[in-house]
Amino acid sequence: MSTKKQNPKKVAKATEVEKPVIIEQPAQQSQPSNVMEIKVAEIVPNPANPRKYFDEENLSELAQNIHEHGIFQPVTVREVPEESGKKYEIVFGERRFRAAKIVGLETIPCIVRNLTDDDAFDMMVSENLQRQDIRPSEEGRAFKSILERGYSIAYISERFGKSETFIHSRLSLIRLIPEITVLLNREEISIGMAVEIARLEPEIQENLYKEHLDSEIEFNNWKNLPLKVFKEKLETTYTVQLSRFSFDRTECDTCTYNSEVHSLFPVLENSRCTRSSCLANKQEKYMLDCIIAAVGDENLDVYISNGNNGNIQTDIVKKLGELGIEVKYGNVYKMPENPVMPLEENFPDNPSYGQAMKDFRIELSKCNNVQGLIANGLACKVIMIENLTPVPGYIMIKQEKESVKANPKIQNTPENSTGSDKNNADDSLSAPIITAKNSHVEEKPDLLSTLQKKDMKNREEALGKIIDDAISLITNTDIPPVETTPFEETLINFIMLSFLNRKYYDFFSIPEGQSMTEEFALGIYSTLTQEQKNLLKRNFLIKYITIKNGISKRAALLIELAKHHFPEKMAEIEKNHNDEYQKKWEVIKAQIDKIESEKKEVQKVA
Repeated sequence: MSTKKQNPKKVAKATEVEKPVIIEQPAQQSQPSNVMEIKVAEIVPNPANPRKYFDEENLSELAQNIHEHGIFQPVTVREVPEESGKKYEIVFGERRFRAAKIVGLETIPCIVRNLTDDDAFDMMVSENLQRQDIRPSEEGRAFKSILERGYSIAYISERFGKSETFIHSRLSLIRLIPEITVLLNREEISIGMAVEIARLEPEIQENLYKEHLDSEIEFNNWKNLPLKVFKEKLETTYTVQLSRFSFDRTECDTCTYNSEVHSLFPVLENSRCTRSSCLANKQEKYMLDCIIAAVGDENLDVYISNGNNGNIQTDIVKKLGELGIEVKYGNVYKMPENPVMPLEENFPDNPSYGQAMKDFRIELSKCNNVQGLIANGLACKVIMIENLTPVPGYIMIKQEKESVKANPKIQNTPENSTGSDKNNADDSLSAPIITAKNSHVEEKPDLLSTLQKKDMKNREEALGKIIDDAISLITNTDIPPVETTPFEETLINFIMLSFLNRKYYDFFSIPEGQSMTEEFALGIYSTLTQEQKNLLKRNFLIKYITIKNGISKRAALLIELAKHHFPEKMAEIEKNHNDEYQKKWEVIKAQIDKIESEKKEVQKVA
């Protein structure tokens, strides 16, 4: 068969001059006696054919072969009534029919079979499923067609010798969007990848294609990733762990978009939702019900923390407003839970019991402190909306100072907060506090507040001394030159993260607008993949080696590094700049030679 591509229009034009002759097969492969020539115009494709994708290049090659040698194997058709006249519907052989049309044949050899709709469907599907070049997506459409006619998965499994797992995986491919189906048909992604993608809703598939699968994407393209890595990236980027949500998840356990539903050994604790719109609606309803119930029971204000504004759905705030519930913004803190006292009999190891009691007293002290603040009018209980659920919270209240009263232009805003307030935003007792407009609390601080401030000062002082002594210990004491520990390796990752170029943030799944703060780096430094670690090291190396330091040893190493990764481009760069230097040198050399020549002339005269 010729592999040369040929323009179909040119092939068609050639047939106008010389119509190809249908070559008869050898005697042992002779065509059946009921073969007849039927006009191409009278033949129609079968709309139930599961085969929808026809590779243009392969079709063009088949057309060229038919142009040169004719059609060896007749197309099987059946007669169907049409208002416009007698037509013949293809049972199988549509690819040969399409190629014949490209060539421009007026008639093609056909075997006409007298078949009912069911018989024709059975023959067509059976023939397609037995082809060696059938594509996975076409198998899925064929299986779906059989199911739509009332047959079961078990019947398909027995009829075609396929496992039920295989059939389910092929059926799932029907849910792929067209762009990803094309990638699968072209074998640019594996079947395993396609099955994982098929679990996602269409909107998420579109985002995945645009962000990580489109052929135009050069960096962070996922098509060549190992399946295990691809699945991990897919889950962390485009799905959500259902166990994080508090709403009733009974329906989710059997939902098609539950990642565990089609697993051979499902583990519901690992379930991830692949349909974000449905998940958002369930969570929104749950949050609204909880907030309305809490407001009704205690008439509490509803707050969103200033630090969480970007993560709260605006629809919830809007709907609460329609119900007459105002959502306020401020520095709101989660209410500490009352701890449960540990029982000594549950701790066979006495030191463990002592630590448990110590932790219990610390948590109990926090609860008592907050309750004391609320009882003394220094704090107010509210409902705090977090990312996924409403929880009990509180805000701090502070009587306006005399200086503020004297100068009404001074506002209690985040810009006027002290540095210590900002640095201790996570500490319940050191939280920045907002002004209460109609508070009747006395301006003179009570004994409780004084003791709390003193305790905080003592704690900060102790922590500062611990830090100073740790620095002294680790810098002045030699550590044996043994292999670095796994903790030290991850600590190096933490340090290098602060040097990470923003263009790589997407590769590390860092949300848009997120800064590389120490808090954020602490959240990801110990969970990096090997690919991310490699990129992190190279980014750090490039960051350091490209610091301009004139012509130096480090600059020489920079050139060697560039040659290591881009030998051809560096060779061109060196050639261009050396050529430019050579031209300048020739001008200077000519002037030097002239001066030397003049010196020699003067010496001769002398």
